Amino acid sequence: MLLLPREIKTLVQDNYDVMVETKAAASVGVSDEAYAEAGAQIVTSAEAWQANLVLKYKAPLPEEYRYFRKGCHLAAFMHAEGNPGLMNALKASKLTAYAFEFISRAGAYPASVSDSDIAGRLAVIYAAYHLQSHLGGRGLLLGGAPNGSAPHVIIIGPGNVGRAAAQTALGLGAQVTFFCRSPARIADIKQEFGTRVRCLFNRPSVLRQEVKKADVLIGAILISTFDTPAMVDERMVSTMKPGSVIVDVTCGYGKGYLPSFKRATSHRSPTLLVNGVLHIKIDHLPASVPVTASQATSARLIRYVRRLADVSLRGGQSRMIERSMIAKAGELVHSELIRHDAVKTRRPIT
Repeated sequence: MLLLPREIKTLVQDNYDVMVETKAAASVGVSDEAYAEAGAQIVTSAEAWQANLVLKYKAPLPEEYRYFRKGCHLAAFMHAEGNPGLMNALKASKLTAYAFEFISRAGAYPASVSDSDIAGRLAVIYAAYHLQSHLGGRGLLLGGAPNGSAPHVIIIGPGNVGRAAAQTALGLGAQVTFFCRSPARIADIKQEFGTRVRCLFNRPSVLRQEVKKADVLIGAILISTFDTPAMVDERMVSTMKPGSVIVDVTCGYGKGYLPSFKRATSHRSPTLLVNGVLHIKIDHLPASVPVTASQATSARLIRYVRRLADVSLRGGQSRMIERSMIAKAGELVHSELIRHDAVKTRRPIT
């Protein structure tokens, strides 16, 4: 659920008429009555889609495209650039859409911080669990033990996901090495973690040598696209220790920077064995902990939802919100979607 009753009450106090789909938060233990007490009207799914501004947590499902209409404003964590069907539906419908993940301020993406933090922590937890030998792992305790060596975790990408993964891995007692693309990011990581982590410039030759030593490799770059060059290719994966684990938190589009992932995995079937290495690529890891994810996301997102409502419903101005617009009256307007819309016509989608 995107917003919990406390945050819904804030919108009601802002003098918005708020509708909440019935049983929208039943899976996280929040009742319709709690939303009604916060001032919301409880409605059916079809009725909710008649609102002038429709808020969802994840992108609409294909069966919901029929509700798209001209004049409607829609916002969610869309990731539409990897979803050609959704892009086509946005263009055909003439609605205006916003993607929370593109809300930006001073080069940062604040709306995604809660999800990214949870995903980074879960990446380490999933890796630690699957290192057990009966699950196909190397038989390592990620935190090590007295008189035993600490396993080695490599993190590619020093953003919110990577830093949360590092904090969790360090807390368990693992060795952590970051790979970064710029001296500025290396400086940021060193300032935050000091000597507790190693920080290396992401050069192919250096990465190749370090990957051989890794027990866990976590991919946490900002975005992986259809035309992202391979960073850790299959030959590099074949040099890793049998039973080591790769977690691709990015869950990008196409083969991306980790091409040994032939497909995504799932919460029910988390791993894929390639060249003796366990691969984990679960779209939206925070769904494993929906109560925590809902609480954290709702508390963080309300400030941006309020600005979005002011812009879309009351004619307010906000550069931060405008940068998150991905479609306007049926026209794709965000550079990432425009680029991917062109790429998908030239490349097969895998």
